[in-house]
Amino acid sequence: MQHLNFFLIFFLSFTLLTSPATSQIMDNSFLIEEAYNQEKGVVQHINLFDFNMNDSWSYNLTQEWPLKGQSHQFSFTLPLTSFTDKLYEIDELLLNYRYQVVKTGNISITPRLTVITPWGYRIISRRIEMMNSGFQVNIPVSISFSKRFVSHFNFGIYRHNSRFDKSLMVQMMTATSGCSFIWMVNNNFNFLIEFIADKHRWETGGDRSRILYGKSWVINPGFRGAIDFENGLQIVPGLSIPVHILDKPILYSVLFYLSFEHPY
Repeated sequence: MQHLNFFLIFFLSFTLLTSPATSQIMDNSFLIEEAYNQEKGVVQHINLFDFNMNDSWSYNLTQEWPLKGQSHQFSFTLPLTSFTDKLYEIDELLLNYRYQVVKTGNISITPRLTVITPWGYRIISRRIEMMNSGFQVNIPVSISFSKRFVSHFNFGIYRHNSRFDKSLMVQMMTATSGCSFIWMVNNNFNFLIEFIADKHRWETGGDRSRILYGKSWVINPGFRGAIDFENGLQIVPGLSIPVHILDKPILYSVLFYLSFEHPY
């Protein structure tokens, strides 16, 4: 808790006392996806650190690259998860393509197609135990209500296949929806809250064939700040407290967000 209080004081001081950002914070949500592609000649590196109260943690690295212009964008995501000191998981490598179909003054719509490559694995005492594959389809919609209030909406379907010990296959289908509300206090500092609702279906193959259903929700309040540099670099740190609501238990975590966006 002392480390968290120190980070809060440092974060607020750093973002509020730095020189004003030249533009508003746009594509820096935490768990909800915005409908803004990267501008031509600008790349973004996104780091997400999620520390759960049960001593597990996860880290996601995403890089977003425009393809010639702002209409098309390619990105990849590399997740890493630790459940215990002896169990680590590189879930998969996600390859993402986005096409911005609508971009008006107030509304943007940018569907995303993701291919989950069968590259992930789980390390248990230095043994490989799992291989992953699948796909994701998500439709982000961003609406700007005014200069200070913006909302993002997500609607998607995920399919995820996991193979354990080369014998047991688990297929998961997820229908997901979410939204976020952002209050732009100024160009340097924003408050946000995100909501996610998922409905899951698991099916196991082989001798242990079963079908299970489940639901989960996430409420994620937080804030973010921006620091602009003369060379075009923008650094956006952020902090939130995700509340994970499953069928029965409620889990809490601390999420740190850090983005670097710069010309190339």
